[in-house]
Amino acid sequence: IVPWMSRLWVYGKNWEPAFQVNDSVLSLLSTNDGKVYIGGRFTAGKGKGIHHFACFDGKDLRPLVEDQGGHGLYKKANTLFWDKNQYLYAGGQFTTAGKVEANYIARWDGTNWSPFGPGLTAPVEHLVVDSKGIVYAAGRFILNKKSEYIVAWDGDKWKSVDNFFTNLITSLAIDNKDNIYASARFSSRGRIYKWNGISWRPLGNDFKCLQTNDIMTRCIRTLTIDNK
Repeated sequence: IVPWMSRLWVYGKNWEPAFQVNDSVLSLLSTNDGKVYIGGRFTAGKGKGIHHFACFDGKDLRPLVEDQGGHGLYKKANTLFWDKNQYLYAGGQFTTAGKVEANYIARWDGTNWSPFGPGLTAPVEHLVVDSKGIVYAAGRFILNKKSEYIVAWDGDKWKSVDNFFTNLITSLAIDNKDNIYASARFSSRGRIYKWNGISWRPLGNDFKCLQTNDIMTRCIRTLTIDNK
């Protein structure tokens, strides 16, 4: 029996395999110096113990902290994001990052993991950080005894972002003017919404989600903005 694996391919003149891990990759981040950070379900790659988070430097896949035995995140990482100060944020199902307790969200400063605030009450599915350092996290959270599907950290506490959504947000993105874009599914229809700092507004028309084996898919899984 061959275990399920993920492989990253890179494109120059042709698509070529870069590395392989033993389970799915759920998030990718590239840097200007050619490094690629990956998060996901995987626990090994190239014969090394790599716990849900790793860096590919163009030649080799490695854990971020070699002397901790590859200890990264202790459950899957769903989402990664760089802020303007080059802090890396990770969100997922984990409650430990490196050697510290971190409830579903953590920050990497280039050397160590640290918890982010008090964490959250449930796994983080998506996150973005704006130019002011405000962190937006999507998931299925409890805040002030209410269900919230997207929350924002204002530097002191988590707060609701208009309590607009009634279902899981399937993707999250941010442009260079700090507008937030979210995709969501309502019943069998999907739509993209834009947060302008005051309210959510739909972009264009809604669309029908695909259905496979009587299970409705998440419609949109990734949003990317080119800022042109």
